[in-house]
Amino acid sequence: MEKWIPNNTKARRNQYTLLLVLAFFPCVLLFSLYYLYRNIDSLETTLHHNVAVLSSKNDQIDNAHHAQTAFGSQMRDWKNILLRGHDAQDMQIHLKDFMHHEAVVRNSLEAMFASALGAHEENKAADLKSILDSHQFIGKQYRDALATYSLANNSSAAFQIDRMVKGIDRSFSEQLAHTSEDAEQEYKGLAARITAAQADDIEQVQGRVELNLIFITLIILADALLILRTVSKSARELNQLADESEKTVYQLAYSDPLTELPNRRLFQDRLEHAIALSNRTKQYRALMFLDMDNFKTLNDTKGHGMGDLLLIEVANRLKACVRVSDTLARLGGDEFVVLLGELSENEKSASEQASMIAEKISIALSQPYQLNQLAYKCSASIGVTMFGNGLITIEEVHKRADAAMYQAKNAGRNTVRFYDPHTQAALEARSELEHALRLAIEQQQLHLFFQVQVDANNQPVGAEALLRWMHPEMGMVFPGQFITIAEETGLILPIGQWVMETACKQIKLWEDHPQTRNLQLAVNVSARQFHQPDFVAQVDNLIKQTGIKPSRLKLELTESMVLVDVTDTVAKMHALKHLGVRFSMDDFGTGYSSLSYLSQLPLDQLKVDQSFVRNIGIKSSDAVIVQTIIGMANNLNMESIAEGVETQAQRDFLEQAGCKRYQGYLFGKPEPLEKFKDSLITMRSFAA
Repeated sequence: MEKWIPNNTKARRNQYTLLLVLAFFPCVLLFSLYYLYRNIDSLETTLHHNVAVLSSKNDQIDNAHHAQTAFGSQMRDWKNILLRGHDAQDMQIHLKDFMHHEAVVRNSLEAMFASALGAHEENKAADLKSILDSHQFIGKQYRDALATYSLANNSSAAFQIDRMVKGIDRSFSEQLAHTSEDAEQEYKGLAARITAAQADDIEQVQGRVELNLIFITLIILADALLILRTVSKSARELNQLADESEKTVYQLAYSDPLTELPNRRLFQDRLEHAIALSNRTKQYRALMFLDMDNFKTLNDTKGHGMGDLLLIEVANRLKACVRVSDTLARLGGDEFVVLLGELSENEKSASEQASMIAEKISIALSQPYQLNQLAYKCSASIGVTMFGNGLITIEEVHKRADAAMYQAKNAGRNTVRFYDPHTQAALEARSELEHALRLAIEQQQLHLFFQVQVDANNQPVGAEALLRWMHPEMGMVFPGQFITIAEETGLILPIGQWVMETACKQIKLWEDHPQTRNLQLAVNVSARQFHQPDFVAQVDNLIKQTGIKPSRLKLELTESMVLVDVTDTVAKMHALKHLGVRFSMDDFGTGYSSLSYLSQLPLDQLKVDQSFVRNIGIKSSDAVIVQTIIGMANNLNMESIAEGVETQAQRDFLEQAGCKRYQGYLFGKPEPLEKFKDSLITMRSFAA
């Protein structure tokens, strides 16, 4: 199956590469955008810094102008004080204005000083500190002069004071004017430098932005081209993968993964077409069913891997045997089918052609196989059915070929069989009987009949439990008609268990009555039932559950059953013998009698088969066999009992030969329990 699944490792690798590249390009793009953002952010930071610097310089200019203006106002206030100071009220007003303007000058100078310190302009800060000191000195001079004026309080003194401080005022005004001019010059120079620097920065940033945009565009174009190229390539790969997947789906749906032959679904379609074509052309066709003989044994002993090798080799040999017009398929397991087409319009000729091909296939498949190191020999059972020149369904063709194949199996395997309607009718009847038997078990249609066993005095010593099937439509069905089917299907196990349970319960009932307490009950045991691993435990449990005396239970075994596995049989018989159960060898002399195994078995009784008893007085050789069996039993200290005794002459011969136990129609037929009880009473009354 693996070779039908497309190898898409390369396609998957290409997909991973594409995903990696597609993930890398966005990273590069993001890095470029981040770098562009950093440049713009740096430019914005520089602009903010320059604006702050210019604003600071502008504040210095404003403060210088305020200082100049305030100082001029202070000078006017001083003159007003000197000129109008004789009036106390005017004096207070002008003095208040004077002090206000003085404070304005001082605050403006201090703001300029703080700004210079903040801008790390040490020289300018030192000059402003000197101006502040001068302003403070001037203030002191004004106050000293004002005190002198107050003392003098005359115009002559005022004139002298004004002339005294006038020189100081002129010098301080010049300093303020110089400071204001310097601030304006610095502002203009700084503004020019900043403007030039900003122009350069903007030009650089614009260049970087352009480069980044070009790079980003190239990345996007490369990414798009790669995506288009990859998508195109992926589309081709997907189309190829789709074709391979479609082929894979077809193979999985219509082919057998192991042999690469058509599977059941495809074969059904071709068979349907062949039937329709055969009806139109009037040409016969044939369907062969092939089943490998003992294939399960190979699987169980050598493993399924070895079984698969055999199936592959079988498929190869079949391919070499069929024609171009034929269809070969594997239905599953070790079942193959061959549909033969274009055969003759004459049924006999077509059958001969099909027979030749079937024999050819049979010979080819029966040749030795070399499975790795194992040399293996196998064969096939082949069933063939013809169809054509008439209406028939697919199901019917399948059914006939399958029936023919089972006919080949039943014929001993490694052979070819054509469909036989009589055999098919028997198979169908068998299938119906099997179904009816299953219902019989469920609906309790099975019953036990009892046939008496007597001693030399014709007194009842026991009975044999015989199974009867009371069918509601067919009436009484004897074991010979259904026991074989029960053994083949496994139904013999529940039947045998029921017989054993019913027999033990009946023994217990007999033990409670004086007339029947010493009766033994013989029960026939099938090979499949006896060779169950837990058969001894089953019998032991029944004995304990019912509470019977084990010696009242007698198990009848056949020679063929014993020979299936002598060791297992001997072990189980000894285990049951230890429990107290008795044994009788049923139909002795009809199988592979052997003194070697007979001496190993703990038997209590040999049962002379009715086929020998029936020929007493008719066939001397059978009489000799009867005498031999009876003599053997006596010599081995075993009882002998003869079944099928129907005449007094047979009974007398058996007694003269030394047989002391009898069973047959001469003493009583198999009867239901109630009639059997009445017969026992009659026999005992007659004997009395």
